[in-house]
Amino acid sequence: MQHPALERRRLLHAGGYPCIACTAPEFESPKSTFTETPKIAGMSVGLPTDMPKAWFMALSSLSKAATPKRIDTNARADRVRIAPQPRRERS
Repeated sequence: MQHPALERRRLLHAGGYPCIACTAPEFESPKSTFTETPKIAGMSVGLPTDMPKAWFMALSSLSKAATPKRIDTNARADRVRIAPQPRRERS
């Protein structure tokens, strides 16, 4: 059996992301849900193996609360909906 870190490295591309089988037949099928995270009651089904569930829940809720409205809106849109504002000078 291979070391878990080596196995993970083997499964990841050079870009650091897992394969989503983009060259597989029927990849663009409407049934394909590779961009969605499966959830039950708002919690991801596949939690990280190296993090306790309570920590994951706390970090995910903190990140959702800390995300500015502009970033959240633009991430879900097909184009920039809310442009960044220039920074105000500190006085």
